[in-house]
Amino acid sequence: MTCQDGQFVIESIAFYEDTKTGTELSAEADWKRRGLYLGPTFSSLDEGLQDEFEKYLQERGIVETVASFIPEYSAYKEQQVIGQLKMGFRMLTVTAGVRQMVGQS
Repeated sequence: MTCQDGQFVIESIAFYEDTKTGTELSAEADWKRRGLYLGPTFSSLDEGLQDEFEKYLQERGIVETVASFIPEYSAYKEQQVIGQLKMGFRMLTVTAGVRQMVGQS
């Protein structure tokens, strides 16, 4: 599911027997998901079924504002991680420089 121009774009829907299969973030879980049949693309489903699924999401608070928030929040968190990595790299560089100075003295 993505957001384009403030609208949800649902690419596909998948059903998993358990929550763990759909949410676990590991290489093994990803491999398992890839081996499952994901069904047809959302756009190829009957329009009535598409409408009902969109209503289902709206009733649960999954609306356009959430779709817009997710990529914005992801970008924000990505920038935080990049900042932390840069800070860590600077600390390692300073530590290595101090070790060289101590070793040269």
